[in-house]
Amino acid sequence: MKNILMLHYDLHFYRIPIYNKLAEELKKDNINLIIWPEKILNDIDKINFDYISDEFTFEKYKQILTEYKIETIINFIQPRSPSFSFYLKVIFYTYLKKINLLYYGHGLNLSSSSITLNFMYNFLHLFYKKIILYTPNEKKLLWPIHHKKIEIAYNTLDLSSRKSLITKTKNELREEYGLKDEFVVLFSGRIEKRKKLDILLNIMKEKNGIKLIVVGPTKDKMYIDEMSKNENIIYLGPVYDTKKMGEIFYISDVFSIPGHIGLGLVEALYWGLPIVTLDVKHAPEIYYLKNEYNGFVLKNPNKLKEKLYELSKNRIKLEKLSKNAEDTYKEKAEVSNMIKGFTDSIKEVTKC
Repeated sequence: MKNILMLHYDLHFYRIPIYNKLAEELKKDNINLIIWPEKILNDIDKINFDYISDEFTFEKYKQILTEYKIETIINFIQPRSPSFSFYLKVIFYTYLKKINLLYYGHGLNLSSSSITLNFMYNFLHLFYKKIILYTPNEKKLLWPIHHKKIEIAYNTLDLSSRKSLITKTKNELREEYGLKDEFVVLFSGRIEKRKKLDILLNIMKEKNGIKLIVVGPTKDKMYIDEMSKNENIIYLGPVYDTKKMGEIFYISDVFSIPGHIGLGLVEALYWGLPIVTLDVKHAPEIYYLKNEYNGFVLKNPNKLKEKLYELSKNRIKLEKLSKNAEDTYKEKAEVSNMIKGFTDSIKEVTKC
């Protein structure tokens, strides 16, 4: 069996089911996936692939390559974590050893507009046999010389069994949350300034037949105080129970994070929730949002408020957007599409 190693930044719980499926798929071609994460943050008991728990050091890296007879490396660590020196040593040493080297990530640092930094990323991509990106949007950021090496592993969540957890009707669940005929807007994610929750809080100061459900952790007392005083807002705090989160998405009508939006968008599509957001710098998953098809990207807060009002009065339009959202998830964001991007890349370089 061929061993391949993925160098991983902090391993979060939501990636573990995906890697379990990826490992299972690769074993069909006699390939064993080993993941070496900087940290495993949770759900260690649910891991069904091989992993290494040692601290990142270059000496340990060389030892692992020899000990496990690694034939392919997938590099999914950040240049500055654990260190830029470690990052460069991994690339050059692996390249000189003629071990297959694959890149996985955004392609560039999407939060930076530094010409020097972008040049560095593009230069280092010369040493990779394959470049695995989150979505096709990032392709245009890379030098044309790299385009033939690019594969897309559509970044997503493994949500395949979530709907089977729902055992009550929508009306029964809405009643449990104290909802009647209100139009329900859902904000779900870590509460931080770049997500612009304050825009939704301002909208909720008006009596408009709209309820806002907010899910997510925050240490900002200002947000908590404001939400607790407003009868139009249901603040549930952080929710980590899969079934309860499914119920919350199920009873909602639209998903809105006015600011920076990421994987929450994927879960919204799965549940058929149209997305309403602003035209700001988003994570790569914004690729799945097609304006006026499965949601809306609006120019300013007033336009966002008007769109929520409009959708609250137009159930026919809402149902059409909802169907389009589900279709988008099935066509682009199914976990099988992500796994295919990895397996196609790995099989090509290992000649399986």
